[in-house]
Amino acid sequence: MEVDRFLRIYSKKLKIDPPTFKVKHQKKRWGSCSADNILRINFQLVMAPSEQLEYVVVHELCHVKEKNHSARFWKLVGELMPGYEVHRKSLKKDGWRYVL
Repeated sequence: MEVDRFLRIYSKKLKIDPPTFKVKHQKKRWGSCSADNILRINFQLVMAPSEQLEYVVVHELCHVKEKNHSARFWKLVGELMPGYEVHRKSLKKDGWRYVL
C-alpha cells in the first residue's frame, strides 16, 4: 500500500515528521486523525485508484495541523494537492465499489 510513501512525501512538504498510521477497517470513514495525530486509513482503499488513496492521506495529514474542516484546512489541502476536489468527488461517487 502506498500510504507510507504518500505520508513521507506530504509530511516533508508540511515540514513535519510522518505521523504513525494504521490501516484498518472503518465502517463509515475512509480515514481519520486522532487527537494524538495517529492516522487511520481504511483498508478498503486498496481497491481505489491511487489518486483517491493519496487524497485521503493528504486530507488526514492536514488534520495534524488543522483539527477541523475550516477554510484554513481546505486551503492547506489545496496547497498540498492542487485539484484534490476531483478525487474527493470521485471517491464520494465511486466509493461504494470498494466496500466489502
